[in-house]
Amino acid sequence: MSKGEKKRGGSFAIIVMILIVIIVLLVIFGKGFGLGGGSGDGDSVPAAGTVSESETTAETPAETENINYVEVTVSEDSYIYENNTVELPELIEKLKTAGCEVHINVEDSATANALDRLHTELDGSGIVYSDIIPEN
Repeated sequence: MSKGEKKRGGSFAIIVMILIVIIVLLVIFGKGFGLGGGSGDGDSVPAAGTVSESETTAETPAETENINYVEVTVSEDSYIYENNTVELPELIEKLKTAGCEVHINVEDSATANALDRLHTELDGSGIVYSDIIPEN
């Protein structure tokens, strides 16, 4: 066996060892590769005969609909929240207490400056948001 063949074999073994260590670490720290690392919160279908009467009743839309966001509209240089025009500092304080994602309705008349100021304040406050831009 020549010296070059030993080097290739040694580097291959090192690469294999590194991959094994990475896989072991992923399994240990929760990336279980489908090996039971889940939390069990997924939707499952109950076994036949185990459905209780309360589970078979129809749910009303109010029960199934979880609103996990609040809406803010940017119109020209104004911010509209809960059908009221509010100043930016007041809006940010209200959104902090809401504790959920913000959907920003961007009207055609909204100025880029107003939207940029809102984005800057939301980013600075750690508030999650998404822009809803109407299609034309």
